[in-house]
Amino acid sequence: MGSLALSTACGSLSPLDFCLHLPPPLLLLPIGTWPWLGICMSAAPGRDGEIELTCTWGDLRISISGPASQATDLLRFITSRDQPLPVVASSAASDSSYTVVTEPPLATVTVPAPKAAAQPAAPLETRDQIAATFPSCPAAWLQGWQKLTGSRLTGEERLQRAWRAGQWAKAVADGRVPTPNRSVPLDIKSRYYSVLSAPGLGSPTVFNSAGSYWSAVGELSTSPSISHAFPSQTEARVYLAGAGVINFEVLP
Repeated sequence: MGSLALSTACGSLSPLDFCLHLPPPLLLLPIGTWPWLGICMSAAPGRDGEIELTCTWGDLRISISGPASQATDLLRFITSRDQPLPVVASSAASDSSYTVVTEPPLATVTVPAPKAAAQPAAPLETRDQIAATFPSCPAAWLQGWQKLTGSRLTGEERLQRAWRAGQWAKAVADGRVPTPNRSVPLDIKSRYYSVLSAPGLGSPTVFNSAGSYWSAVGELSTSPSISHAFPSQTEARVYLAGAGVINFEVLP
C-alpha cells in the first residue's frame, strides 16, 4: 500500500500528524481526495481560529483563507466531483461580493393596426331620381277642381301642384332629401296652412289662420317643421294626402 505524503506551510507531516491538526469539518472529506487535490493547510498569521487551505485542481491552484469551518465547507464543496464548480464574478473596483442582476426586458409597445378607412356614405338620391318615384295624383283628389279660380293656373294644375308638394314633404320626412323642392309660385294669397310635422305638434294639422300657424312652427329658418301654405282648404288637404296623411286636425 503506498504512503500518503501531505505538505503544509511548515514542512512535511505524516498522515496521522496531519489529521491531528485538521479542523473537524475537513476530516469529512474523502481521504482519497487529499493526495489527488494536493491539500496544504496552514494557520492564517495573526488571525486566531482562521486557516489557509491551498489545493491543486488540475492546472488550478486554489487558496482558501478564513474561519476553519467556512474554509473547509468550501473545500468540501470543491471536492464534490458530481457538482459543477461555481463561477464567482469579481469586480476590479471592489473586493466585496455582489449579485448580478439581469436587466429587465424592454417594454413591449403594442401599436394598434391602423383602422380601415371608413367607407363613404352612399350618396343621396338626386332630386330628379326622387321626383321620378312620385306617383300621379289620384283622380279622386282632382274632383272639384273647377271651383279653384282666380289664378293663372287652372284648378287641376293647382291640385296637381299641392299633391306634388305633399310628395316632396314625405321625401323629407323619410330622410331621402333634406329640403323639399319649391312649388310653382301662385299669383294669389295663401290662407290655409298645412303642417305635416312640427315640434310640439301631436299630429298633422291644417291651420286656418297665419297666427296659429306661426305659433306652431316658429321661425322657419331654424324650425325643423315641414309645412306648406295654400289659397284653399282643398289644396291643403290634397297636400297632406300626397304626404300619405288622411286623418288630420283642422284648427283656427
